[in-house]
Amino acid sequence: MTHHQNQQVALSRRALLVAATGGSAALITGLAPRVAEAATASAVATGVDYSWGRPSPAVTAASGYSFVCRYVSYDTTGKSLSASEAQALIAAGLNIVLVWENSASEALNGYATGAQSARDAQAMASACGMPAGRPIYFAVDLDATPGQQAAIDSYFDGVASVLGYGRTGAYGGYYPIQRLFNDGKITWGWQTYAWSGGQWDSRAQLRQTLNGITVDGADCDLDEAWAADYGQWGASTPTGNGVPRQVYEAASNAGWRALPVSGSYGAVTGTAVASIALDTTKIIYTLNGGAVFEAASNAGWQNLNTGIGGAQGTALAALNLNGVKLIYTVVDGYVHEAASNAGWQNLNTGIGGVSTSSISVIQLNGVKYIYSIVGGYVYEANSANAWRNLNTGIPAGSTVAAITLNGTKIIYTVRGGMVYEAASNAGWQNLNTGISGVSDNALAAMSMAGVKYIYTSANGYIYEANSANAWRNLNSGVVGTTAAVMNINGVKLIYSA
Repeated sequence: MTHHQNQQVALSRRALLVAATGGSAALITGLAPRVAEAATASAVATGVDYSWGRPSPAVTAASGYSFVCRYVSYDTTGKSLSASEAQALIAAGLNIVLVWENSASEALNGYATGAQSARDAQAMASACGMPAGRPIYFAVDLDATPGQQAAIDSYFDGVASVLGYGRTGAYGGYYPIQRLFNDGKITWGWQTYAWSGGQWDSRAQLRQTLNGITVDGADCDLDEAWAADYGQWGASTPTGNGVPRQVYEAASNAGWRALPVSGSYGAVTGTAVASIALDTTKIIYTLNGGAVFEAASNAGWQNLNTGIGGAQGTALAALNLNGVKLIYTVVDGYVHEAASNAGWQNLNTGIGGVSTSSISVIQLNGVKYIYSIVGGYVYEANSANAWRNLNTGIPAGSTVAAITLNGTKIIYTVRGGMVYEAASNAGWQNLNTGISGVSDNALAAMSMAGVKYIYTSANGYIYEANSANAWRNLNSGVVGTTAAVMNINGVKLIYSA
């Protein structure tokens, strides 16, 4: 960020790069495109970032850029985004990404500074029209050393105490970005090529690939988005299942009154949600930017990054097996399993070619069963058979749920707004339950006291149907487009988002 430094800083990162090669700015400009060229093969969008320069939004868009990264800070000389500028960018069809940078080394100042900066960044972002739930990046604009990482981690803990980890992002070189992801301090990464030695962290949604380009006479940097959702808002703010949403908890013994789940690190949000019970402790797992977070009721719903990353789509499932917590995600097209008693090491089961929209897991007599969707059919793999993935013959849409009842495995799917049920003791014969008009993207199920319960979404609400009531589908009144369910001591719990 050549111009990302305060104007008082004499030696910019661009100057440092020039000095390091013993060359000129022209030499650096000549080198950088090779870095950028390697990156563009999988980039999904190209944009620019700038501080005091002001390229015309119309010219920026006409130059082929689809987003701009802009600042919020304490600066009063023109560096920061204003509401009027945001409106002009959006009117030109551009998306906006926000980064907080008050000084290059602010992240070394620890927790209290991080928390205060996050509060002020959030206020400034809201004043510019940023929708609730969008992330903010915080700059580490120096060649941070491993010895400085503890202070940087503390700073980002402070940021997350205000925004929540699901909305916390960092800008920096390869090594601090890598360490922040590894330490579970961020969900969003914007990596610069500076201080990176030609390396890229694949978890970073944004890459800054070149400094010192000119757009409409203004000094800018070149950026690439490497994920469909890179924290943007404005002309095409991501919506639907790809955007983290607030998780709500509703209990059957409280009239399904839905309460937001929130802890000391802010609101629990996610693009997907799974839940398990561990004795009487309720545990929620959510997906944010490909990372899996865990929040437990006995820890004040403090939302913690498990360190599991790279998850694709909205496929997320969890299981309690004899007190061991197990998390299932899809990474690079394969189902992965991570266990709490193995440090959440995320291991490839070898189950491949699966849909990233949904997976479901159950256990029966100590054997784990994974249900996935492959080529429009439900497949079953189990741990006693080396995870060999077999076609059940059950047609599926984009979602699957599974339960056990008296030793029988039962699979639920949604096709064309209709819910179907198939049981292992009936040769997986797929029967229409009569439940109709529901979303193809939301499905959960459980059994309690011999009764089967199915949860779906329709018109933005979670519906409940049970086998003892002829599958009559009733609106719970709980708002949500996705849900996870469980029961504790006879109380049914819905976690919706």
